Amino acid sequence: MKKAISILLILVLFFTWFGYRMIGAFLDHSANAKFQAALDENKYECDKLMSFKVPTTSDGYYNNSNEYEKAIGQFEFNGIVYSIVKKRIFQDSIEILCIPNLTTMNGRMLANDLFKLINDLQQDGREKKGSSPVFKNLLVEYLTSDLSSIEST
Repeated sequence: MKKAISILLILVLFFTWFGYRMIGAFLDHSANAKFQAALDENKYECDKLMSFKVPTTSDGYYNNSNEYEKAIGQFEFNGIVYSIVKKRIFQDSIEILCIPNLTTMNGRMLANDLFKLINDLQQDGREKKGSSPVFKNLLVEYLTSDLSSIEST
């Protein structure tokens, strides 16, 4: 019975260390899949598209194209996650049309907040709550009994 309880407690410990991260990664992956499916069906607002231009100085040759072609990918810029929708090579640069992926950002923030909450990490400059009064009382009792035993010797 003790062996089963100790195994159960170890499993709970490993779940608190790694399980929440795995659940967060799974939820992030499923949200990205739904978002990418919406992009594949062109279900996005064109006014929210952002254009990034990257010079192509390292390419030895490239073909100019006047029309955008479909592209898949993600990148993070200034703390915002963008999903790539279309791209083209025009003159001396690559033009990328992308849209902010708020579902990924919200999922990451939620997973990080949950991880901080579960593991009792400090958040937003707030201090941790002090230890409980019961623990303080036990600590004081232990220290006073320890000091009295030292004085008696």
